[in-house]
Amino acid sequence: MPSFIAVNSSYETIRSNQWIPSTKFNSQGRIVDAEGKAVNSDYQGPRYQIIAKRERLFSSSERIGRGILGTLAVVGTLFLGLFSKSVQNLFAKSKANVRFGVLLPSSSHLSNQIVPLVPGFQRKVDSASLTVSQQKSKYVKPSLPIHLSTYGALRKVLWKRATLYVTDETGKHPETLLECLGKGGSKMAIQIGKGRALILPNMSIDPIADIAGRWERIVLEEVKMSKILTGLGLLSPLSEQVSVTLIESSEHVIPAYISETFENLSLKGCFIIDMKNTYSSTWKKGKHFLFQSDKERLNEKNWDSVFGSLLTDIAKIWLHRIPVGGDSLNIAVVKTPPDSAVCQYEVRYFGFDFSSKSGYLEIPDVENRPLTSPDRDEVIRLVDTIDTILVNIFSCEFGKRYEYRKEGSASLRDLKNRLVERYSKALVAQIKFHNNSLRSSL
Repeated sequence: MPSFIAVNSSYETIRSNQWIPSTKFNSQGRIVDAEGKAVNSDYQGPRYQIIAKRERLFSSSERIGRGILGTLAVVGTLFLGLFSKSVQNLFAKSKANVRFGVLLPSSSHLSNQIVPLVPGFQRKVDSASLTVSQQKSKYVKPSLPIHLSTYGALRKVLWKRATLYVTDETGKHPETLLECLGKGGSKMAIQIGKGRALILPNMSIDPIADIAGRWERIVLEEVKMSKILTGLGLLSPLSEQVSVTLIESSEHVIPAYISETFENLSLKGCFIIDMKNTYSSTWKKGKHFLFQSDKERLNEKNWDSVFGSLLTDIAKIWLHRIPVGGDSLNIAVVKTPPDSAVCQYEVRYFGFDFSSKSGYLEIPDVENRPLTSPDRDEVIRLVDTIDTILVNIFSCEFGKRYEYRKEGSASLRDLKNRLVERYSKALVAQIKFHNNSLRSSL
């Protein structure tokens, strides 16, 4: 488990250049105790919210020292230590990790509410604590009756290439469940026909009653966010709400939604980097590249055409308070028409996976946004967003030369850091320009 450090603000998470944002950050927003261990709603002690995770490669001396400790542990336990994960990590682990958390106010203990310390974090709220007016104004409103027996029957057929009946705006159609494209803590995507994925609840983790109680909310949140992104000119899987029955004549429906598969999007020149699940990504490390040669990659100015549209996307995300963070921070690499630019691709934000099984998602009011410019804390968070995206892009573009301490890796990290600084300044300037333009038009 990564070590845990309590901090007062996101400033304190910025360490030396050797410490970079972790490419794997599943604990973002998690509530933990003073030792960094996850806690439940009954915990009465101080609570911290994880806001950042950083990592660095072990130095040569550290690797040698860990190898010696591992050898001593193996010999001292008559080789039984080989079965210990902690001993195995002494030989196999190449990076040090640290998570940072801020102390939550004591009032949050009573409401079990995760405080949105970082703009862009999902604001997860216990549905029991919501007033009627809050649910009307900021949160989706589930309304379908819940039939536990139908969810129980769904659990039995999900892995059997079953035929379900899907009702959309054109009517009811039989659909055969094909390959499972991916799954997480609350959802699973299953391929059906015509380049589409049917998103259903993951029935293999939690009790049926828990799944049924939250599932319609999750569907409504994902479909709503997809429509909001589309309206703002941001990319999403174009999710559409449907209902599912196990028998054609049944009136006991399960809500669901349909999206275009990542594979089908790639046929149209839109490749997805799922930053939490490389398996489902269609822009593959070692197979796909933005540039055709190192000479092109190492020219700092060549990256401008790649990231220009992304800066506009991030500006829209900040201006409209789109809850980007954790699972919903993903990337699309889009093929562009041939022109004079060296690279024929551009990087875009691609939004999905906004919902959480732990509570309501606050839906942004894109029609009434505040005309404010980012303060110092918010600028740092914008910088972290750009840095996280560039870390993932560089990992794909340069592979092990960037990820590990090999010859030339320092110059690659310097290039990445220069781009982060350059694009952060351009992003802040773009946000201020948009706000000033809107103010002058009022």
